[in-house]
Formats: sequence, structure tokens, C-alpha cells
Amino acid sequence: MVEQWPEKPCVSGSIPLSDIRFTISLKFMNIKSAQLLIGLKNSSNVKKKEVEVFFTKMSYQIIERLYNEGFIQSFYIKEPSFSKTGKKIVVILKYLHNKSMFSDLKILSKPSLIKYVSLKDLKKTPKKKTVVFLSTTKGILTDSQCKLRSIGGKLLFSL
Repeated sequence: MVEQWPEKPCVSGSIPLSDIRFTISLKFMNIKSAQLLIGLKNSSNVKKKEVEVFFTKMSYQIIERLYNEGFIQSFYIKEPSFSKTGKKIVVILKYLHNKSMFSDLKILSKPSLIKYVSLKDLKKTPKKKTVVFLSTTKGILTDSQCKLRSIGGKLLFSL
């Protein structure tokens, strides 16, 4: 006996296929930025001098902010030569007293649980040695920059 499927097959209580593709593409951006951070942490833990990561707007903003805050030594964009992979960002890692700058990295928002923080909540937090990075309407900023600009945003990670 052959079963016939309706035009849009879905099991009772599940998400239709068209909605699944949209959800995956939204989560994919967060996963890419998490992969970037984990790659930087793993490379710095094994004392690599430099790391190549794929170029995306989000990864470029994160790396640029890490450079401005002094967590990486430098970076540059490497154009592809005869490859179909596209641009890459080469990050030259920084070490302080032979210790990794990314050893205390904590990813605060995950694709399954996105955490937002308001300006009111940011002002309540005490000044610590850790730097919290947020995604805001003004780009990737640190917690101190958000306090100065009076904006909140999505928590990304802390160092």
C-alpha cells in the first residue's frame, strides 16, 4: 500500500518545512559567531601565532572590536587566490605573560537562549575585570561603551 503525502507534509505538532529553513538561517548567524570565538579560544590555548577565519560582517565587527579593546594583536583581510571559499580574516593572537587572552571566554547568548540586557540592567552591574560584548543597533559594543551611549542590546560573550 502506498501512502500519499499532502502538499506540505508535517507531523501533528511539528513546524512546517518552510518555517524550519527560516529558523535554521537565523540560528546559523549565531552559530557562526560562536564558532569564531571558540576557534580563537582553541587556537590561543595551543599557542598558535595566527588564525584564519571566514569573512562575514559579524565576524569582522567582532574581530575589529577585539582589536580595539586589546585582546588581539592585529588582523588583516586575505583575498582569495584561485579558491572558491571567499575572503578570510587572518587574526594574529596576543598573549600576556605567555597566557592566552581568551582563557576566560564565556559565550552568554546561545541560539537556543538569547539574552537581552537593558540600559537599566547595565548600570546595575558593578565594574569588574571582565569585558562584556553586546550586539546593539550601533554595532558590536562593550558594556562600558553601551553605558556611555545609553543603549542596551543582546549579550554576546565576555572576556
